[in-house]
Amino acid sequence: MLENKPEKIILGCTHYPYLLNVLTQFAPKDLFIDPSVTFANFIKEDLEKNNMLKKSSNVGTDEFFVSANPKHFMDAASIFYPVKTLPTLI
Repeated sequence: MLENKPEKIILGCTHYPYLLNVLTQFAPKDLFIDPSVTFANFIKEDLEKNNMLKKSSNVGTDEFFVSANPKHFMDAASIFYPVKTLPTLI
């Protein structure tokens, strides 16, 4: 990809911003566009507008559902997020 000399690379998937530290080992940071903060603010505004934003400070729980190999998911996902319980196989 870099041999094509892109002007910019958009981190367009939800997990790509988590990989930015790895990606910058191969290309300069200013090459990447991270839309995650802008997108999160857009979602927050939309939730506020529709009175759907949770105002409680209570912390929720996480549940993960996978279609194959829960242990593999747990190991891989733990790189990005602390998965504390084995996902449910569906």
